[in-house]
Amino acid sequence: MEKICLLIDDNRQDTNVEKISRIGKAKRITIKTEQFNVGNPELTEVLTDGKIDIPKVIEYYKTNFKKFHFDLIAFDWDLNDEKIDGIELIRQFRANNFLKKTHIVLYSGELPIKVQGYFEEYRKEPNTFKENWAKIKTLIDAPIYGFFDRTNYEEKIVEELFNTTKHIHIEHDLIKKLRENSQLVFNNVNPQFEGKTFGEVAHIIENDISFGHQFTSEFIEQAIALMFKLNS
Repeated sequence: MEKICLLIDDNRQDTNVEKISRIGKAKRITIKTEQFNVGNPELTEVLTDGKIDIPKVIEYYKTNFKKFHFDLIAFDWDLNDEKIDGIELIRQFRANNFLKKTHIVLYSGELPIKVQGYFEEYRKEPNTFKENWAKIKTLIDAPIYGFFDRTNYEEKIVEELFNTTKHIHIEHDLIKKLRENSQLVFNNVNPQFEGKTFGEVAHIIENDISFGHQFTSEFIEQAIALMFKLNS
């Protein structure tokens, strides 16, 4: 069994990546882990004046990670930025039509304190309600599948990756195969898919629920029709 996940953290997590791989092997899961160090001063491509720049983050993700179909993405809550934390980053990704169907988890060394901080900040500055409510609403609506303490979060990530195998959906596998052949182009199909690359269709399926269901349904119908044709 193979899984691929992404860690979004302001610090390099090389030791943690090795631990995730080790724990995965013990469960007979081969885990490939990519890293996106948002907020790290060395990743200047996503910063402006030393601060996280959301458009640059989105562009960097599109350039370097869009080709992957991640089974799970784990966000660090604290990204070493006054305005942007893991919650806000998830909200921004979703607002830009990314990760809407991705299995997301969040980890922090001080999770209860972080949540309480949103409310304490509002008590001190009521004008921050809109900003803080947007973050709280992201926690509610994301959906976020797990909230982990930073201590031994590697074990929790592997556990979540293992659990995703229990809920495999045909749409998930279809997106994965499209990603693997992302440069190929659709021909002789429904006009709305004509000329789109497999990668473009995979992105749409991941982020447009109605389109995804429609495409999967039509794909199955065509596959069944082909099987009938081959057997006739």
